[in-house]
Amino acid sequence: RGSRRRSRRKRMLKRTPDPTTPGVRIDSTCNTLERLLSRSPGGLDLISDDHPAYRAAINRLNRRFTSGTLIRHSIHANPDRSSGRSRVVAKERDQAMFAVDLLHKLIRHCQAHHRRETIAFGRKSANVNGRAMLFAIWRNFIKRMTERRPELISPAMRVGLTSSLWTWQDFLAKRLFAGRISG
Repeated sequence: RGSRRRSRRKRMLKRTPDPTTPGVRIDSTCNTLERLLSRSPGGLDLISDDHPAYRAAINRLNRRFTSGTLIRHSIHANPDRSSGRSRVVAKERDQAMFAVDLLHKLIRHCQAHHRRETIAFGRKSANVNGRAMLFAIWRNFIKRMTERRPELISPAMRVGLTSSLWTWQDFLAKRLFAGRISG
């Protein structure tokens, strides 16, 4: 009986996952871009790969707002790196996508729950979102811009959100719901 369960489970794991509903990614991207646009009066500079969801979301926003959405979108497709001719294109893509690639690398390195092989893999979206928020605080307020140079400056300091590097004590010192404390 146990072997039958194991083999059924193996078959289920080997099955290709069901694709997401066709419009879901576009809706999610569109909602995110709309939220960001509401907070940035000067518009957005969107640097992306050639994923079709970005183009579709921008086209949908352009149709919704006839006055223009002020999204400056530059697309950098990942070229075939085997041919010698595309080295220049690959270098341009790598330079343009550096910030995104670095963030992806840091998430994969620092956050074990993003790897399926570990027992810490996030199973509930609230847990994954909570860890992502903590990662964003660490990356922008606590971690220095570079570990190689002695400058004590964080990304949040660079754009003027704070005047000094934070510690975890600084972040955790303020209660989220201060009005709920009696007394």
